[in-house]
Amino acid sequence: LIPTASHIGLFNDLLMKYGSSHDENELHKTIRQFSEMATLQGDFFLCRKKSMEDVARWLIEIPLPAPEKFMLALSPINEGCQRSKNVLMRYVQKYVNGEVPGLHRTMRPKAATSFDHLTNLCNIYQE
Repeated sequence: LIPTASHIGLFNDLLMKYGSSHDENELHKTIRQFSEMATLQGDFFLCRKKSMEDVARWLIEIPLPAPEKFMLALSPINEGCQRSKNVLMRYVQKYVNGEVPGLHRTMRPKAATSFDHLTNLCNIYQE
């Protein structure tokens, strides 16, 4: 099974309750401990664990509960790309502020004008 946000939320609550973790904002540590537990018990599978930990570190200062941060950590972004991080963090800030998050007009891909252009767009946005 792949863990859901509710699994991570419950696991985080239990870590806080039983003293393994005292800071609700440290989702990257929760993900690491969940992965270790899943490896030992074999009930769950975490793919992209390192990527999720990196994104969770970005979200430390964001005032969201662990399940919502986990959903954001699942986002398919290149954690090594500063532009991807900036886009995600702008999205998160708008979400936290109650605004409607979305992409800026300059970030939307242009419509393909030929088959070669469409192929190029597919290659760019496949990650």
